[in-house]
Amino acid sequence: AQEASHKDKFAASMNISLPKSTNNYAFKSSFNGIVDMDAALHYRLNKSFELSAACRYSHFQLNSVILKENITGKMDNYTPMLSVSWNKYFSDYIFLRASISGGYNFEVTKTSLMNAAYFQEAFFFKPSLGLYMFSTENLAFGIIFSYDTWFSEFSKQNISPTIIPGMNVNSYKGNNQTFCVGFGFYSLIKKAE
Repeated sequence: AQEASHKDKFAASMNISLPKSTNNYAFKSSFNGIVDMDAALHYRLNKSFELSAACRYSHFQLNSVILKENITGKMDNYTPMLSVSWNKYFSDYIFLRASISGGYNFEVTKTSLMNAAYFQEAFFFKPSLGLYMFSTENLAFGIIFSYDTWFSEFSKQNISPTIIPGMNVNSYKGNNQTFCVGFGFYSLIKKAE
């Protein structure tokens, strides 16, 4: 594999991570992160800088262990995003990728006790860092770390009428945030000769 050529103006990527809630005690306690994934198309300004359009999806399942009743539930997030990225090449094969992404999050929460899903919308922010290695001239695989924040608070309304034991008013304070670790691929889109 060779260091990415400036001639290749476009690239595509996909990341799959495991999200761990880090803020808002009620959210951390009542939902387990299952998957956080995104797919993006990148426009390469030069070898180092890119602008991207992406879509993110994340899924959380209700932690039924902390609830006294037999209740099922889930939270899904859908986020269109724009990103700016910087790539630092250490060799022809290995590069570090740092990105800042912003978008608008659409959240849907539903439990088996609810008549209808609960909807929330909020701005979304995500810094990420990945270490990649090319396996072919065009395709690289990497390990990804990111910290996702969507500026909405998990509240009692998210899963009403379900009651989460041991929570008080302060338990519901703070934006939803997750630390994500996963893997991804990055592929240069070659121009047809």
